[in-house]
Amino acid sequence: AGYDSGKAEQIQRGAREADCLVLDDLGAQRTTDWVGERLFSLVDDRYRNGRQTVITTNAAGMKELSEGLGDRGARITSRLSESAQALFIKARDYRTRRNTQQKLPAGQA
Repeated sequence: AGYDSGKAEQIQRGAREADCLVLDDLGAQRTTDWVGERLFSLVDDRYRNGRQTVITTNAAGMKELSEGLGDRGARITSRLSESAQALFIKARDYRTRRNTQQKLPAGQA
């Protein structure tokens, strides 16, 4: 929709230049060539300019994330690996846990 309205460049510039950018659930997006190129361009620009980027993902590691990012995945994760500190949190899915707790009788959550 941004391309149709002429605002795509403005949106992309905002993401490139933000002091801190959060990419939530990286690897869950569609992996078309266009998406891969836009994502690589964004990560590469932020990497080259030393801008802080926080990433969340359900991937179990960089290899799995790379595979989930398609053709440019190795290049993207290479930049992330060099400039990031990975923190892996192993936990059950919050939504699944919440739904399970709601179904338990009172006092058993």
